[in-house]
Amino acid sequence: MESIAQNTCRDGLDNNCDGEVDYDGDAAPVWPLTTHGDMSCPVDATGVSAEDPYCWNVTRFVPVNCTFTTRGRMGNVTLTDRLGTTNSCNVFAGWIGASSTAMFNCSMAGMVSGPAVVSCGINGAYSYNTTPAVSFGEQLNALNQPCPIGICSRAGICIDKVPWDATVLDDLTGTIIPGQVNITIDDTTVYVNLPNPFSLTVPVGNHKIWASMAGYDPRT
Repeated sequence: MESIAQNTCRDGLDNNCDGEVDYDGDAAPVWPLTTHGDMSCPVDATGVSAEDPYCWNVTRFVPVNCTFTTRGRMGNVTLTDRLGTTNSCNVFAGWIGASSTAMFNCSMAGMVSGPAVVSCGINGAYSYNTTPAVSFGEQLNALNQPCPIGICSRAGICIDKVPWDATVLDDLTGTIIPGQVNITIDDTTVYVNLPNPFSLTVPVGNHKIWASMAGYDPRT
C-alpha cells in the first residue's frame, strides 16, 4: 500500500505496482522507473509570500516563497501583472532550512507596474494535488513609489536614502551666494561649511531644512 498514512510516500518504491512512486516519482530506484508521484501521495501548496510592495523593473526578479505539504519538485509558480501577462517562476532558488518552504524567482520581463498576483500551485507533470493553487496580491511599484524601506529607484531597487542637490540663493537678486553654507535637517543632523551649491545624501521622506550663511538670515 502506498499512502501518506502508511508512511510509504518517500521510500522510493512502487508499493502498489501502479507505475507511480512516492510524492513526485523522483526517488524511484527500481524498475519500472517513473517520473510521476502516486495518486495516494498528493502534494498541496499551503502558503505563498513575497516582499510587498516590490520595485518594478523588467530586468529583475521578484523573490517568492511557496510552502508545500512536503518537499519535492512539484512547484508551479507564476507571476501575473495587471494586463494579464503571466511569467513562470520556476527558477528554483532552494529550500528554507529544513522546512517545506521553497524559494523561487519570478521574472518581471515584459510586465508593467501596478497590481500583480503571485500563484503557487502543483506541477501536474510530477505530482497529484487535492487543493487549488494559493495566491498572493503583489504590488509592483515604479520609480519614486514606496517600498518597504523607502522608495523605488530608477534601477528598480528599494532605497532608503536619496541624493539631494541644492543651492542657496540671495532672496533679492536670485543669484548664488558665494561662500560656505551650514545645513540643519530635522533639528538634529547638522552639516557645516558646505560649498554652495552642495550635495547631500538624505533619508527618503519630508524633512525640515534650515540653511544659514555668514551675513544672511537663516532660511527654512
